[in-house]
Amino acid sequence: MSEPSLKQVARSLDVSPDTLRRWSREGIVPLRDGRWTPAAVAQAWIVLRLRARGHSLEELREAAHSGRLAYGYMEELFPPKPETLSLKEAARESGLEAALIRRIWSSAGFSGKTLEEGISADDVQLLRYMAAVLSAGFPLVAFLQLVRVYGQALAQIADAEVKLFHLFVHEPLIRDGVDGLQIAEEMEGLATELLPLAAPIMEHVHQRWLQHFIEQDVVGEVRMKGFAETTELFLASAEEP
Repeated sequence: MSEPSLKQVARSLDVSPDTLRRWSREGIVPLRDGRWTPAAVAQAWIVLRLRARGHSLEELREAAHSGRLAYGYMEELFPPKPETLSLKEAARESGLEAALIRRIWSSAGFSGKTLEEGISADDVQLLRYMAAVLSAGFPLVAFLQLVRVYGQALAQIADAEVKLFHLFVHEPLIRDGVDGLQIAEEMEGLATELLPLAAPIMEHVHQRWLQHFIEQDVVGEVRMKGFAETTELFLASAEEP
């Protein structure tokens, strides 16, 4: 995708081009070779939201220069917002009813508002996987509980990833007085190497724990069966004259 022009960015943020020029000139939204990359646009969105919350340009300038707004530049690690489908279209593509998709979304902890904003192709593929689970015969009530567990656990994981990255990577760079744009580039480089490793690590850890709890369940069943047989023998012997 081509990078947007200054006017296009201004229109998408509903601010004037002069405002964006000022943010760039004062280093609040540093640009790479004057280009409005996806990361720079994400930074501008952050600045806009902070301005709406009452933060002054002086506060934002200091935060940008110290590198505290560097996370905005990590947007480049994620794919640009794709074309989306409506809820009705997603229901047709996935084979799930719209009402059930809403229940699944809520169980996962996602905001229902995101469904109205549009459902991406990746989201539709996720819904297809879920439809396959239900088609295989897994009970809906159990499935929704499982989705809720997935949502809560993965939200905690993502929260921990961001907080630990901030604590052990971002903050040390700030304390060392590294330039804001350099901080963003260093964080982006490290995250680029680490993010692809998260999925296989979590998958392996999940398999190990799944195997553990399957074994525990089997052991529990054997113990219960043995206990039941012992109880039956005891009761039968107690009834004998």
